Amino acid sequence: YDRSRAMVIDPTVDFTTFYGGSSSDEPFAIAVDEDGNSYITGGTSSRNFPTTNGSKFENCKSFDFLGFCGTGPNIFVAKLDPTGKVVYASYGGVGAGAAVALDSTGVYFTGETFPPDIDNIIGYSDNDNGDSFVWRLESKGDLQDYFQIFGAEGTDFGTAIGLDSQHNVWVAEGTYSGESFDTKSSGDVDIFELAPSGKFLHDYRFGSNGEDVPYGMTIGPSTADRAWITGKTCGNGFPTTDG
Repeated sequence: YDRSRAMVIDPTVDFTTFYGGSSSDEPFAIAVDEDGNSYITGGTSSRNFPTTNGSKFENCKSFDFLGFCGTGPNIFVAKLDPTGKVVYASYGGVGAGAAVALDSTGVYFTGETFPPDIDNIIGYSDNDNGDSFVWRLESKGDLQDYFQIFGAEGTDFGTAIGLDSQHNVWVAEGTYSGESFDTKSSGDVDIFELAPSGKFLHDYRFGSNGEDVPYGMTIGPSTADRAWITGKTCGNGFPTTDG
């Protein structure tokens, strides 16, 4: 065998477990810290999802003119210790988590959320298409540092998240928001960066004349804190550098 690599004989399962409520519970991303704790995010439709902090399932994704309340899944986050025991679990509002990253400063989640508008006076939501969010928790899960929402009039959803050596947060999102109120995009890639405090720093948007969506991202000090992104493009004019 390749003597430069470690050999493992008959690896064993550390643990397996079920976790969730009485309805659909879907995990979409997982990360593991150096102590073997697992951090999971996704979407749950269970109104009895076993949270540890007393958070409640939110019913409305938007408020309609007649008071109609559209129900969707809720974001969930959960931490499991190395044996599979739940350390904490929480709802995060209507939507679903899609990605998680962590370092010594905390655990960071992104995905899509559907916050009701609060600036209208007739109860009608003019933006119920979804926004990206960034949720930061301390690694112990007993303190929420911030939950921030990013988006415009169209649909925006976070798909990937990463942290650089300065603990800045990088998020890749798909955006269908146009440049003006009455303009919708066919879909672009948008990368935005936050300071460790959650302060917005800058973003970079690019794409083709068709639909473009990022699906994965990684950042490493070995590449001078550059973000590497992968996804799909479905149009002409994607800004390649090699022709």
